[in-house]
Amino acid sequence: MNFPLNCWYIAATSDEVCRGVLARRLLDRPVVVYRLESGGVVALEDRYAHRAFPLSAGRLSGDMLVCGYHGFTYDSGGTCVGIPSQDTIPAGVCVTAFPVREEPPFVWIWMGNPAIAPVHRPPRFPWLCGDCWATFGERLRVSAKYMLLHEHYLDFMHAFVVHSADVPLPVERFPQLNEVVVSETSVSYSRELPLAPLAGWEADATGRAIGGLRTQ
Repeated sequence: MNFPLNCWYIAATSDEVCRGVLARRLLDRPVVVYRLESGGVVALEDRYAHRAFPLSAGRLSGDMLVCGYHGFTYDSGGTCVGIPSQDTIPAGVCVTAFPVREEPPFVWIWMGNPAIAPVHRPPRFPWLCGDCWATFGERLRVSAKYMLLHEHYLDFMHAFVVHSADVPLPVERFPQLNEVVVSETSVSYSRELPLAPLAGWEADATGRAIGGLRTQ
């Protein structure tokens, strides 16, 4: 799979990661995520080093992850630190540990070169956790390449045909973009919409009356 690796991806929401093991498939790789007793977050390759059994089928013992097959114990860095049947641990018994950063409401993972992860920051979403914003969300399982979703939302002119019931009337077409910013890892834009009555979903999200006007 041809994924851009040297960038941050959302591995989970903060409330999904707890004192248990969470299995995810990210960039076509199995990953197990869990929270340390200190509150930090760990992401390891979800593959037991000896038999390729999923580590997510194991259990936590303190901050160690114990495989459910032979009981091999791995620390938060992915290194095997215990084997029940022997005292000596062979050199090189380990699984990949991925850099992670938690910036609520998301836990971010870096699946490329770990040496350059510290000099990059995940995208900022202050409106998702700020007191001045009202937000809502849901999870969708889509059987398609994720880049198609990016293209879908960047090409938002389809809204007036596909989502006509959700577009606030009397807006009939979107105005021109105010600004477009293209970087190595992202494309962002802004546009100012004219005054229009709130659509039902906007009223639900903001707690305002449906007949009210959207200001921007």
